Amino acid sequence: MELRTHPDNAFNELMPLIREAAVASGIENAEGFVLLDGGDYENESLLLNEFRDYAFYWSPSKPKDRVPPHVAALMNDPRCANLVWLSRRALAEEDIHLV
Repeated sequence: MELRTHPDNAFNELMPLIREAAVASGIENAEGFVLLDGGDYENESLLLNEFRDYAFYWSPSKPKDRVPPHVAALMNDPRCANLVWLSRRALAEEDIHLV
């Protein structure tokens, strides 16, 4: 999976850890993206509720509407068989909430 950030170059300090986690979990060869998203969607009522959570998984069988433009661009990429979205809240936590 290809690692992406929004905005670009955000979370650079976390990239080595995320890469290690991808290798350890075996997903590094999966087709798709892991998006570390720095956006604040707490008050964005037009977006899916998932954007107010810590993280979510998306596959092409799921809807693409009601997502931010940068997420839609990844979902529409022909290489996107899987998308793992991590929120800025999840990335700012000191404790691990995702396994």
